Amino acid sequence: MNSSYDGLYVTDEKGTTLRLNPAFERITGLKKEELLGKNVRDLVKMGVLSQSGTHKAIEEQKPVTILQTIQGKKEILVTCTPIYNDQGKLFRVLTNARDITELNALKRQLEVSRELTNRYHTELQLHRELKAQNIVAESPAMKRVIEIVRQIAGMNATVLLLGESGVGKEVICDLIHSLSHVHSGPLIKVNCGAIPRDLFESEFFGYEAGAFTGARSKGKPGFFELAKGGTIFLDEVGELPLEAQCKLLRVLESNELVRLGGTKPIKVHDVRIIAATNRDLKKEVDAKRFRQDLYYRLNVVSIEIPPLRDRPQDVSALIAYYLAEFNNKHQKRKTLSPESYKALLAYTWPGNVRELKNTIERLVVLNPTPEIRLQDLPADMQQVEPRSLDNGTGISIEISSILPLRKAVKLLEDQLIRYAVSKTNSIRQAAAALGINHSTLIRKMQKRSG
Repeated sequence: MNSSYDGLYVTDEKGTTLRLNPAFERITGLKKEELLGKNVRDLVKMGVLSQSGTHKAIEEQKPVTILQTIQGKKEILVTCTPIYNDQGKLFRVLTNARDITELNALKRQLEVSRELTNRYHTELQLHRELKAQNIVAESPAMKRVIEIVRQIAGMNATVLLLGESGVGKEVICDLIHSLSHVHSGPLIKVNCGAIPRDLFESEFFGYEAGAFTGARSKGKPGFFELAKGGTIFLDEVGELPLEAQCKLLRVLESNELVRLGGTKPIKVHDVRIIAATNRDLKKEVDAKRFRQDLYYRLNVVSIEIPPLRDRPQDVSALIAYYLAEFNNKHQKRKTLSPESYKALLAYTWPGNVRELKNTIERLVVLNPTPEIRLQDLPADMQQVEPRSLDNGTGISIEISSILPLRKAVKLLEDQLIRYAVSKTNSIRQAAAALGINHSTLIRKMQKRSG
């Protein structure tokens, strides 16, 4: 016993401590004098032991293994084995104790390491996919979108992509699919606004042979069947007529469909749903043009992709990217003059990324000179000089792009507050310079930081 590295602890048939080895003292931190002659039940009542494996072994008449906490601190793994004499009568219980505090610490470290490894792997994969799919995300707004994508890509939740036409909803769909667990499966893209009303059911759910005049002799699978084991992208889902919305909802709720002309249900539970729209679906629901229950079914995770006018950092990167891409594609070496580059940066791009991409390609293809000059740009893009508005105080405000008035006021207020705080010695002085109350300034600063 004394030479064993494991802790050994012996009681009689009633649980009274008879003997223990030095390893048990080392592992538990308890001294022999504290334990000899004491019953393990009393040690539990005193809080020395969290529970008694010895009495469990006595009651169950078989070996018992439990996790035991010593004095509320150290965790040990104990195995209590009943020992019988030659007459088959219980007369001892031998407890083997091992310290697992260090083992648990190593386990927690391993879990943290695994979590970090998985995160680094996901981020590396995300970086590769962003590069492979030519996604530019330099602005804080787009970086938030990419972070949301990283978080939800591995889940099977339905995703609703929102944003104006041309912001890149389809590109984000591609990214989600490539990062998902069904990335090796098909990605079926459906433009809901381009499907005639009378063909919706046959296109989405397929049909059996002879279902209607002109049907294929072997029938045809629908979009959902084709997307089995992968992703279906319902682009422009807000364009679906109400009747089609009802049929789509039934499939999404039941995870099964029936082909046109068929009777056998087909399971579609292994298809990930990504929908997209440039409409305000809440307003469509209020106007009774979109079913509320379908809206809630699609809006499990919504990602709003900001317009290009709210992503100024992305404009510069996109211009450089597409200029290089189309120079390479069309075997050109076009460059932008400083004036034309400044004008492209100042333009608000109502058509978003799609408009920017098409503009750069058109300039590369059609421009007769190696350098693209300001006069070579479309007329509405040539306004490069910011306009000044004088408010009568001698202070002018430069306007380089159009944005909602409320947002413009907020941006100006933020800048004024930051400038006043940086140029004064205290919040009270800044408030006085701005002509507002001290508490009002604090409230505005807290609102903007929160």
